[in-house]
Amino acid sequence: MSRDFGNDSRDFGRDGRRAGGYAKGPRNNGGDRGRGGKPFGERRGGKYDDRRDGKPYGERDRKPYGKDRDGDRGAKRFDGGSRDHGFNARGDRGGKPFGDRGPRGGKPFGERRFNDAPRERLHVDRGGHDGKRGFGRDAQRGPQQGDSELLKSTLERIAGKGFAAYRDLEGTYAFDGYELTIGHVQRDPFAPPSKITVTVPQDMAGFDEGLYSAPHRRIALEDHVLRAFGQELAKNAFDFADFIKGGAFSVSRPGPEVIERSACSIDGEGVAMRFEATFPARERSIATREFEEMFFTALPRIVRDSLLAVSYPEGELQAVVDLADDQQAIRDELGKRDLVAFIADGAILPRETGISQRPMANAKPFSSPESLRVTIETPHAGSLAGMGIPAGVTLIVGGGYHGKSTLLKAIQDGVYNHVAGDGREFVICDATATKLRAEDGRSVRGTDISLFINNLPSGIPTDSFWTEDASGSTSQAASTAEALEARCRLFLIDEDTSATNFMVREPLMQAVIAPEGEPITPFVERLRDLYEKAGVSTIIVAGSSGAFFNVADTIIRMNEYEPEDIGELVRKACREQGAVAVPRAKGFARPNADRVIVSPQHPLVVKTSADARKADKERREGNAPKGPERLRTKVLGGVDIRVGSVGSDMRFVEQMIDAEQAKTLSLIVKECMERDLLSRLSVHEVVDTIWGELAEKGFEAVSGTRALECGMAMPRREEIFACINRLRPRD
Repeated sequence: MSRDFGNDSRDFGRDGRRAGGYAKGPRNNGGDRGRGGKPFGERRGGKYDDRRDGKPYGERDRKPYGKDRDGDRGAKRFDGGSRDHGFNARGDRGGKPFGDRGPRGGKPFGERRFNDAPRERLHVDRGGHDGKRGFGRDAQRGPQQGDSELLKSTLERIAGKGFAAYRDLEGTYAFDGYELTIGHVQRDPFAPPSKITVTVPQDMAGFDEGLYSAPHRRIALEDHVLRAFGQELAKNAFDFADFIKGGAFSVSRPGPEVIERSACSIDGEGVAMRFEATFPARERSIATREFEEMFFTALPRIVRDSLLAVSYPEGELQAVVDLADDQQAIRDELGKRDLVAFIADGAILPRETGISQRPMANAKPFSSPESLRVTIETPHAGSLAGMGIPAGVTLIVGGGYHGKSTLLKAIQDGVYNHVAGDGREFVICDATATKLRAEDGRSVRGTDISLFINNLPSGIPTDSFWTEDASGSTSQAASTAEALEARCRLFLIDEDTSATNFMVREPLMQAVIAPEGEPITPFVERLRDLYEKAGVSTIIVAGSSGAFFNVADTIIRMNEYEPEDIGELVRKACREQGAVAVPRAKGFARPNADRVIVSPQHPLVVKTSADARKADKERREGNAPKGPERLRTKVLGGVDIRVGSVGSDMRFVEQMIDAEQAKTLSLIVKECMERDLLSRLSVHEVVDTIWGELAEKGFEAVSGTRALECGMAMPRREEIFACINRLRPRD
């Protein structure tokens, strides 16, 4: 029969099934089910026939691989139609017994062609990447050390090989004026990028020691150099052919905030710039020419134009650190003057759009009301005048779209310094300021919320409250108590994102629902005690409730983005209208700060029955892991932190402003879990321990054994608290 699929009963479309499916006809569910309706043992050539020609397996003729009986594929026919691999019916090459044949020309092994010289062991590079099927170099060999010529010669040796042979390039290479380190190399063209570090010694970089003599100066300088490096990468983007995959450099992209990042570090030894590269590939093979263009042509130019002090215009770097000095001076002055925030005259607070960080064009500059104007002396900018918000309770009111939330957003972002030109360079607030809001569904682990919630109908204790699904009011109560544990000095609250029943209770509602029937103590009834007894100030944006007027020390009305001090006006109105004073709730006490969030009763890592069965099976088979389980980290959407089977949802932690901060937080959680800190220490002891190590060692404190890479940004101490407090088991 012909093998032409167009005439065969197995053709697509003839019987409604794929080629090679069952033929038409009655279907038998017994042993005779098979092609053509015949019993399995009787179909075509017998029970174990070759389906091509109907002969039993051992008697079939061999054909060129992958073709029908008339296919040639450019191959010659051998005896009996055997394949063009030189196998005869016995399965040997060339038809000779194994001992009589050699690897070349069919000669016996001892008579091989080059028997007059010892033969080196041949290493076959199969393009593997796991060491079992061969790298281009020996899997036991470590990273290479040498100069740029070694990199070039290695690249020439692996030219045209499988992509995994790029792993041979791992190592450190001395170029003219800098060292190039190729760290982790991606496994294939579609894997996460390779990790690259360029190190320039300080005698070559030439950055004056005074530019990084203090932490705030060093961070500002590193941030500026990182931005310049990123701009040079963009200017030197590659335009390779469409069939080339990869072939690009990338580095951290900061927003307007100045944050310490792992991508760039500058000290007395030099400049280290850490970035990523997607190595170029032709399909899945090494693209040598494109790699050379990236690393031997473009990168030296990028280094020269961004990592050497002489490449910057005169005075540019000094201006960067001078701004950082002025911002630090204002921050230091806040505590001395009993202020919690400062907004300089001329600041541009509105942003271009709700999702943009650029200042709005033609926006009205900020101007302080006279009654709140203060002047602060700075070392470089001189006297700066602006609105100083005093410690205590501050209320921001006004009509819709007049700038209330815009002012609060600028203040909450004032925990970070900003770059020149952002418009908020001199908007500074207390470094511990914490934005509080409702977070439906958040996890609460043993938090003492009794300051705000008591006498639950279910009898659940609130001095150590546990839930995986908190309501809006409960979540805001927990966040407030946790901020007190973290020794926060300033609360920031927007009425729009708060739980109404947590914030206030109207007199009519109090008359309808008796106090003994309401477990929630409104926040407004704790405001004065929070400041007078705990030293915590509060800035609240309110637009619908006047309950806060009686408890506020400072009242600011926003009118078309212009602030007005209306404190005296409001107090006079309260007296004239006989406004009822807000009662103070009884029994003020700071929340318990000694809570441990992991215990046998409240484990963080929950093992299911399936996990237990799998572990038992591995132990029986002798495959149980010898060391602790390796924890993997990932961050979803820049806010959802995952460490092994544990997660922390940071969506509503508004002052975590960068996905690279979330990456660092994931490594902090991993460090805590691997060292079993969460079950041995209280939350504030855990945070104090990690924060101290970060201050001493930097990112290396949590980066593990691998070399430091880009992609990490330093979170605040308050965000470390928030992350740990929101931990929960994940599927």
